[in-house]
Amino acid sequence: MHYETYRDVILKVWLPIALRYKIDYETFWNINPRIINIYQEEYRRRIEEQQKLMDYEAWLRGQYQMASIGAALSKKCKYPALPFSMQEEEKGLSDEEQFLLWADKFNHQFEESDK
Repeated sequence: MHYETYRDVILKVWLPIALRYKIDYETFWNINPRIINIYQEEYRRRIEEQQKLMDYEAWLRGQYQMASIGAALSKKCKYPALPFSMQEEEKGLSDEEQFLLWADKFNHQFEESDK
């Protein structure tokens, strides 16, 4: 692109970029262009973080869908009783804590069968 004046470059290139990076109009006119680069790096880091989170959420939804399809098609496959994140926490429990959780689940199943 060709710009007639430096003012055109500021208004048509730098200002829209600054606004995209969440630099308000007043601040834009009082900062050094190098500062805009810092905002740009932070903006890109934030976008990359959001993309990674969206990617993980999509993967996790797929895991739940696979578990539900497996549970619907096979008696050997059970849908998880707890969210996957809570199952991970259980793995980090001590043997005693795991036994107490198992005993609690067993007692709950026993009480349900009595009803």
